Amino acid sequence: MRDVLVRSVDLSQHRARDVGVTLHVQAMTDLEAPMDAGPVRQAIENVVDNARRYAPPGSEITVSAVHGACEGDDARISVADRGAGFSPEFLPHALERFRRPDDGRARSEGGAGLGLALVASIADSHGGECTAENREGGGAVVTIIIPAGGPSSRRSARGR
Repeated sequence: MRDVLVRSVDLSQHRARDVGVTLHVQAMTDLEAPMDAGPVRQAIENVVDNARRYAPPGSEITVSAVHGACEGDDARISVADRGAGFSPEFLPHALERFRRPDDGRARSEGGAGLGLALVASIADSHGGECTAENREGGGAVVTIIIPAGGPSSRRSARGR
């Protein structure tokens, strides 16, 4: 898992430096989860790119991975920034397709509103989930949860 995070952050470093933001990885070296590394890396890069857009210059974005406390040994990948966070109106819709925090922005500045929906879809394809929330003290955190038992473990638990 740490290798996937480091590669994702490495690919985003130059864009972060261009806007004065530092990227930092915090991950256990022995954390493993059954996953398709390519799509998970894409999900992490999408979230890091969003965080970079909203993080103020001189701040840090932290990309972390830990074992989940509530779901056994699930891997919990989080991207946290110190930007303005999600507006209360947007937060319940942050993971929906074609939703953007500011519909007045040009597509070239804010995308089509598919980034976080894609991240949620990648998490779901692994039997996991994605959450978006505001951090206490400012900023946002997006978490991707991947079950340790693979896609079938979470889906079978959901069906009960």
